[in-house]
Amino acid sequence: MFHLLGDLFGAVLNIFGGIVAIVLLVLGILTLFYGRRLIWVFAALVGFIFGLMLTSQLIPNVTDFIRILIGVSVGVLCIILAVYAEKLMIFLIGFLGFGILGYLVISLFDFSSLINWVIFLITGSLGAVYITRYIEWIVIIISAILGALMASLGIGKFFHTNFLVDILIFIGLLAAGIFFQNRTLTQKEKTTVFAKR
Repeated sequence: MFHLLGDLFGAVLNIFGGIVAIVLLVLGILTLFYGRRLIWVFAALVGFIFGLMLTSQLIPNVTDFIRILIGVSVGVLCIILAVYAEKLMIFLIGFLGFGILGYLVISLFDFSSLINWVIFLITGSLGAVYITRYIEWIVIIISAILGALMASLGIGKFFHTNFLVDILIFIGLLAAGIFFQNRTLTQKEKTTVFAKR
């Protein structure tokens, strides 16, 4: 999973180097601890990752600059949707967030690209369905996972850590993010379903 994310962000790192490691770390930590509250940051991160994934699969020979431009464009579109069409963006966050997680997990098993995208569609569809019922928890879990991945990737780029250390950092950050975001929920929010929002 870390290798695939490293490949996706490789284009960005090639152009911007250490600056991107800082941005990944900051965005990762913001998303990890405040993904539910700062939904537009979380939406931007999900959109950016999706844009990079899509570009690397559909247009593999494109320049790094174009890949970054498409990723940023999708991220900005997600910010706009999060601000002006929140309910639509919530569905997209469920779909893209779960889809990205499913894609990253299945990519560990070296299946064909088609299988990876089928899993993306299946897990994304499940995410879109479940987010309507368990919005707060789905957003917390997805934002904590993606935030922990981004933050641990940023830390790994700074300190050149090995895979085992990356995994341990990821697990520690994930636990801290879920714990922190859960503590910020009010009792009403813990039981709120999408229809009551």
